[in-house]
Amino acid sequence: MQMPTLVQVSEYLETLMNSLKTTYSIDNVYYGDQTKLAGARCVCIEPNTKINAEYRGSQRLVMPEYSVFILVYQLNFADTQFNRKESDTVAEALESEIHKDQYLGGLVIDSYVTSVESGYKLVDRSLARVTRLTVKATGRGILGV
Repeated sequence: MQMPTLVQVSEYLETLMNSLKTTYSIDNVYYGDQTKLAGARCVCIEPNTKINAEYRGSQRLVMPEYSVFILVYQLNFADTQFNRKESDTVAEALESEIHKDQYLGGLVIDSYVTSVESGYKLVDRSLARVTRLTVKATGRGILGV
């Protein structure tokens, strides 16, 4: 059983977000968080961790657990209330989209969004509203295969 890498899981989510650009008026999707963003609404896919859990020594079986952040930035208007509501609304819509395929295209045996966190971040010397989704996924595999 070949285990997917953290990069493969993150790339799946990046491809999914790119396929939703028109639906949610996303200007750009980036692999990794950025210090400069082009556009009013941007999404960054930030790989976080891969942990090989539930190790079974004799068979070398593991249940890898993946964690990926999806950051939804809203940068267009000076009205911070509008930006906050927009980033939160789009993030929760993207959460629903992620939940449509729990297998992430066959890479894992289960996945879901564990949290939606609303906040802000300094981007290119401006305060941006950002909402962070945390995606958790669980796979199955054999070490060394």
